Amino acid sequence: METFNMKALDIIKEETFLVGDKPWIKNGFDSYFTSRDDIDEWTAKCIYAETGGEIKVITASMPAPPAPEERGTGFASYLKEYKPRSFKEILFLLDLYPVTIEDAIKEHKPFKSIIGRAIEEILKETRGIILWHYQMESILSLFIRDNVGVVTVRKGINAKKPDTLHTTHITKIDKRMSLEKVIRQRMRLGHTKYPNVKGALVVYEILRKGKDNRDRQTAS
Repeated sequence: METFNMKALDIIKEETFLVGDKPWIKNGFDSYFTSRDDIDEWTAKCIYAETGGEIKVITASMPAPPAPEERGTGFASYLKEYKPRSFKEILFLLDLYPVTIEDAIKEHKPFKSIIGRAIEEILKETRGIILWHYQMESILSLFIRDNVGVVTVRKGINAKKPDTLHTTHITKIDKRMSLEKVIRQRMRLGHTKYPNVKGALVVYEILRKGKDNRDRQTAS
């Protein structure tokens, strides 16, 4: 575990603007968005940092709140509140934001079955929250042996397909709890995602640099 200098987060900015006005924001999107012909006309929310004369995108999302040039420090304040002490914690908080940990876990019920305990083990890095695609797929693999089938069901859950949701409804964790209920309680974003490793590395580098600068000042 590391002790970071949280003041280093002050350089992180959060803005909403037209993508065409800030072409560098495209670095935060996957190919699904950047391949669209109309992407420059979209409004996007971006969390980024400008360091060493370079703009580094932490995360970008669409659609965003409607007000162009909306600015804030929500993400930096969010990190300061939880004080991450490792890269894994930064990654977790980045992908959970803006949902608070307290809100995300408030409906959690303890598992008593063997399968339930296996699910807890899968989710231990995210405090019992289903956040990433691979976590959902690992849970589904407890019931489905076919890898292709696992991915198909995971995509169906994210797309809220009725037949897939019915499958989760009839799949039981124990006598009282269905897989559907587990997903409803623990998938607090309403979907899963790929871990934003690239964005988390930007934050980690900012915090490490801030820690190194603080240590040098203390030593001198």
